[in-house]
Amino acid sequence: MKVTVYTTSTCPFSEQEKEYLQSRNVVFEEKNVESNRDFLNELLTVSNNFAGTPVTKIEKDDGKVLVLK
Repeated sequence: MKVTVYTTSTCPFSEQEKEYLQSRNVVFEEKNVESNRDFLNELLTVSNNFAGTPVTKIEKDDGKVLVLK
């Protein structure tokens, strides 16, 4: 399973989600959309043009992809 969390620096919900995942020992990749324009483009593609954060993409081992907004 691969987990990617799209965040911004000042979003309290992004911080809460990261803390939650860490408390459950879930390994994830954080992509801050403020610091990298490519990450913003990825976020918009993954989330079907939803521009809020956090957005979490979960790629399961069976190939299914879940996107949580």
